[in-house]
Amino acid sequence: MAGSIDRDFYLRLPSDIPTSIRELADGIRKRAASDSRLLELLEEHFMNGGYSYTMQGMPTGDHALEEFLFETKEGNCEFFASAFGLVARAAGLPTRLVGGYLGGEYNELGGYYLVSEQMAHVWVEVSINDKGWLRIDPSRYARNAASVWSKEPRRSLLMQLRLVLDSFDHAWNRSVVTYDFERQVDAARTVGKRLQGLHPEPVLKMLLSPALLLAGAALLIVLVVNRRRLWLSPEERVLRRFYRRVARDCRIEVQRGRQGLFELAAMTGNPKVLEFVTLYAAAVYHDRTLTGIKMTRLREILKDGFEPSQG
Repeated sequence: MAGSIDRDFYLRLPSDIPTSIRELADGIRKRAASDSRLLELLEEHFMNGGYSYTMQGMPTGDHALEEFLFETKEGNCEFFASAFGLVARAAGLPTRLVGGYLGGEYNELGGYYLVSEQMAHVWVEVSINDKGWLRIDPSRYARNAASVWSKEPRRSLLMQLRLVLDSFDHAWNRSVVTYDFERQVDAARTVGKRLQGLHPEPVLKMLLSPALLLAGAALLIVLVVNRRRLWLSPEERVLRRFYRRVARDCRIEVQRGRQGLFELAAMTGNPKVLEFVTLYAAAVYHDRTLTGIKMTRLREILKDGFEPSQG
């Protein structure tokens, strides 16, 4: 119960607590005839104080909590919990901060909840003499709490793929990494018995969705690996064509990245190569895009090709 706790420890305050926070706590304390009423008044202050939950533009610096309480009134769960805990202690209520996780993504394939770092959450526990430790989540008192906490997160294709892959990893860890040999044999026998009673059509339907997700994951990996080639800018595409054309028509070894364009033009001694390089460099090397006229001319040069220099 609360009577056995170290009250001095849970009432300890920073030495530099702002005067404004002490005055707020004293004002609430004077209106309360009991610790239970004091807790109610604290909750009412956060509920009616115009505070909003946000993950952006939060106060920073040594006076961040003071700014949150009296000026910006916008912050995340850490601001709500820390501010509530500080005012509660200053008002005489033993309080402690608790960190954990809120929510989780249910993995239907694996039959468990996936909890990530993005779901980390902070709340407080307050000690009341006749009730013990009470769990309080001050961020629930934000005026926009309903829209923040009640909205259903949309499962993107990437999240669905992550859940599928995580279920495979979970199954591997349970079935192989943490199983001893006897448990693996028992699991294999159980699976074998179940397979004997299965009909192919339901099995195919059950496997279709994961198979499609895996195919989508493979496609996504291919796109990520080859994204530079698939989404090249017009400037990059015309430059690649230039390198290939120079190597073929002028019969020289092109070492991209080791040779400058003007160095390459000098090696060929070809006036059309020089014209291409001059037009290209005038735009791209000055952080400009190639206009339609210049791009058309560059493509015409590439189409005509580079005849070996007769000099």
